[in-house]
Amino acid sequence: MPNTIKTMIDSADAVMLLIDHQSGLFQLVKDIDMLRLRHNVSALAKVSRLAKLPTFTTASVPDGPNGPLIPEIHRYNPEAIHIPRTGQINTWDNPNWVEAIQKTGRKTLLIAATLTSVCLSFPTLSASRLATGSSRSSTLRGTGPPWEPRSRWHVSYRRAPCLSIRTQSSPS
Repeated sequence: MPNTIKTMIDSADAVMLLIDHQSGLFQLVKDIDMLRLRHNVSALAKVSRLAKLPTFTTASVPDGPNGPLIPEIHRYNPEAIHIPRTGQINTWDNPNWVEAIQKTGRKTLLIAATLTSVCLSFPTLSASRLATGSSRSSTLRGTGPPWEPRSRWHVSYRRAPCLSIRTQSSPS
């Protein structure tokens, strides 16, 4: 698309990755209240459906203390594909996860995960290492650290808009 603004996300080239949005892990997020976190993740699921983005979810040990994925994700985006993990902490260590994303052929990875320090950073770094010509955009409103914010910058970036999607209209 020659007229695409470089700062916008092209929905024809993006995929949404929702990682470890689990009820037990939500208890660990300290810089955003749990209800707002649930609403933000629900909004990401809705936006990805409206923008027709391929959406993948995964959960770390859903039968254990991390708990199951919050049901809102698949309620608001029933087309989202859940890819179970077999014990990997880093989603990128799961070959089925990587293969599903690569099969989309899309180069822009929109990544949201519950804990910034693990669930978000590990797959983002791994995707950067493995990708050729891909761009990553980690969304910050569906994630948080397991510590209290220590600076104004930390609090202010949490309030900033996190996702802009440019949809491409199909020719009539």
